[in-house]
Amino acid sequence: MLFAGCVGGPQGGEPGLPAISAPVAAAAPDPLALRAEATLAQIARAAAPDALPRDALIAGLVEAAGSGADAARVRAEATRLVDDAIAAVRRAGPAHASAMQAQAVRGVAGQFAARVRGAPGAPAVVNVPGGAGKSVDWATLGGFPYVEGAELPAAVQALDDQRVSLRGALLPLEEVDGEVWYLLVESLWDCCFGKAPELHQAVVVRLRGLPHHSGAPVQVTGQLSVGEDRDADGYVSSVYRLEAAQVVLLP
Repeated sequence: MLFAGCVGGPQGGEPGLPAISAPVAAAAPDPLALRAEATLAQIARAAAPDALPRDALIAGLVEAAGSGADAARVRAEATRLVDDAIAAVRRAGPAHASAMQAQAVRGVAGQFAARVRGAPGAPAVVNVPGGAGKSVDWATLGGFPYVEGAELPAAVQALDDQRVSLRGALLPLEEVDGEVWYLLVESLWDCCFGKAPELHQAVVVRLRGLPHHSGAPVQVTGQLSVGEDRDADGYVSSVYRLEAAQVVLLP
């Protein structure tokens, strides 16, 4: 599976873009989500974020929401979105255009539109059939310098073949024989701006027909495989792979 090159640059494999192939049939796009996506893309690639027309960007989002929306709510959410994005670029620098960055921008835009439209969230307490498994944090998975071919930390190796639960966001990655694979990352904002996550800071997820909630905060539970996986050309394509048993939408 092609994962090398879509995160972490050439260190983890051949530079390039991930194979993303229209994996999910979707309804007609929300004009607000489309406008938010274009706004975020403009901010994400800005070399001088403080020079952006902040007020005009916010006004454009309010206009795209339409006359039937609560204008005060839209403006508050739009202001938060634009200000958070500008702050992220100040902190992490402009994004490098990539398929992963485009998917992350689309996910954040979709979350924004869902909040404005009042889409319901899930309960904060999540009960997973079969048990949630060991809760794993991203600091354990990605909090060490990854060197291709080097031995992984003992705490990480101990997770191999274990049932675990991870919280993050799913991005469509690749379709193989009609089956869509996803990339689980800690935060879409991390993928939108600055340097993309490295190979050991993301998990390749196989869903097998489970709901994907692409771009939204989720808890994914399943069997984790730990160790470098190489593609047909010998490049490392992933460090972590998860056979998902449950995907739960989080608030």
